[in-house]
Amino acid sequence: MINQTDRMITSEVLSADAGIHHAFFTRRGGVSEGLFGSLNCGFGSGDASPKVAHNRGIAMACLGLAGDRLATLRQVHSAAVGPCIGRRSYEVGPEFPQHFVTDDPGNLRFFAPAPASRRFLFDLAGYIAHRLRRAGITTVDVIPHDTVEEEERFFSYRRACLRGERAYGRGLSAIALEE
Repeated sequence: MINQTDRMITSEVLSADAGIHHAFFTRRGGVSEGLFGSLNCGFGSGDASPKVAHNRGIAMACLGLAGDRLATLRQVHSAAVGPCIGRRSYEVGPEFPQHFVTDDPGNLRFFAPAPASRRFLFDLAGYIAHRLRRAGITTVDVIPHDTVEEEERFFSYRRACLRGERAYGRGLSAIALEE
């Protein structure tokens, strides 16, 4: 039996408002199999559509909503910073930091030398939080999970690429406002 804390992660900041229901869903507690196991919520993943639809219904039920209430968009990293690739997993080429440092020399703090190479490790979550604060958002919650390292919990495009896998499952971040 999968409990809710294994299936979803919430932000303390977003949870403070009683009118907001939200979750960053893990990959646990769904019906998909193989590379898509188990709570794959992405129709574009290559998984069987009936399984993806069932998984999306499971996710909505966790929020106390009917499955037909889910409307999805292409996710971007914004407002709370949900689980994403972590600094230890996000290795970038030597040219990558230049744009960030040109924009703001202080951005160098989001890069660390990668072990035994001329590459860098990038703190994506830290950088996004910094940009949100710089834009005037005073409360930014960073959920401290690395989607690459935590394979049992999350799907990861980067992990699939590193392994040469052609497909990967998609997670779901959901938010609902009470009417």
